[in-house]
Amino acid sequence: MQQKRTRNQFWYLFGPLLIKWVIDFVVEGAAGAAYIVLNRSRLNLGGTQENLMEQAMNLSLELSQYSVEIATVSAVITLAVLGYIYHRDRVNEKQKGMAAHQEMPFFKYGVIAVMGIGACIALNNLLILSSISSVSQTYQDTSQLIYQSPLWVQIVGLGILLPIAEELVYRGLLYKRMRENMPVVISMVFSAVIFGVTHGNLVQFIYAGVLGLLLAYTYEKTGTLKAPALLHIVMNLTSVVGTKAKIFDWMFTNMFWLSISTAAAAAVAAAMFLMIRNIKGNQEEETDMKNNG
Repeated sequence: MQQKRTRNQFWYLFGPLLIKWVIDFVVEGAAGAAYIVLNRSRLNLGGTQENLMEQAMNLSLELSQYSVEIATVSAVITLAVLGYIYHRDRVNEKQKGMAAHQEMPFFKYGVIAVMGIGACIALNNLLILSSISSVSQTYQDTSQLIYQSPLWVQIVGLGILLPIAEELVYRGLLYKRMRENMPVVISMVFSAVIFGVTHGNLVQFIYAGVLGLLLAYTYEKTGTLKAPALLHIVMNLTSVVGTKAKIFDWMFTNMFWLSISTAAAAAVAAAMFLMIRNIKGNQEEETDMKNNG
């Protein structure tokens, strides 16, 4: 009985994450198969095994140019499948009589958006200054693939759909379910580490790990998934637009401007973060109600 309960608990916590990985795997596999079929006229099936392997490698490299498009398709399917599970969780909460968080004032969303711009610039600059990115070939290859897609694909895919899908999985389901049985800090750290690890290289692990902590904290304080989703979207769009407009390149042409822009961005993000701290989370509101009651 205990073993069954443990299996059920594991599936409850990590099932959504496993489903997302299966969706990604199936979509990537389907894209690869479709690409081979569409380019079958270029294949020399009568060649040696080494020649066939070389052809497969070339096709794989060509297909990697569409990594953002493939990830966007995965995000759409993830939103459809896991969106149902998220909705079911919220229905179960209402049936159990769990109090819903009060809607956050609209201007607070503006605070979150400004914090996202500052955090993205400051964190990107600090990571580049640390020289970690220069020793991570995987990160450089990934960045090159990501930013060679058409701008509208980057905006729609990287800037909007992927962040929403990731927030649904990592904060709306994984973190939210962890919070049911774990303390806040442990849930934040654990979910942030998983979020960082799934990004595949050291640079993105650090960036996504820090971002994961900030997103989980924002979700905890606001009680609405719209807040971390907005923060994630703004940070991704800032990265996309800043890279396309060569804003980050401009900052690094002069150490003075780099220092000023990084310090200013960090200061703005910190100021907005302090404003977010003043929002009371669900548990704080419940404690106040009990004390006042």
